[in-house]
Amino acid sequence: MSTVSKFKRRDEERKVPVNGRFYTIERVINVVSGDCPQDDNIALVDIPKYHQVIPGTVCLRQSASLGASATAKLRLGTTDLTAATTAGGADSEAGVMTALPPYSTSADQELNILIAGAAITASATLTVIVGVVDLTQVS
Repeated sequence: MSTVSKFKRRDEERKVPVNGRFYTIERVINVVSGDCPQDDNIALVDIPKYHQVIPGTVCLRQSASLGASATAKLRLGTTDLTAATTAGGADSEAGVMTALPPYSTSADQELNILIAGAAITASATLTVIVGVVDLTQVS
């Protein structure tokens, strides 16, 4: 398993509020055939340490088929945030978390999309929406 980093937002492009507790990360990427092999991750953005994804605010949308058997699943590091999309067509998956996902006190964590089932062999748009709380601002 490797990581495809061509879609990753650089740290200086992150829209992290300076004086706010809650914020939303929204990423829209257009993938085409050959962009990601089976069982590889598409890196999106690093969630800063002491920031936590909020259950109920997570969504992954797939505009069209990624290929015959290819599916997508949104993850934080190796923790699943959504179920896998349906192979062969457009789909939308909301968060599957019922408890708070882990957060790190020592390093940033990568928000990524796992491509499984098969490599991407078609063109589609993947949209990710994730709510995040800055735990350093909570009193």
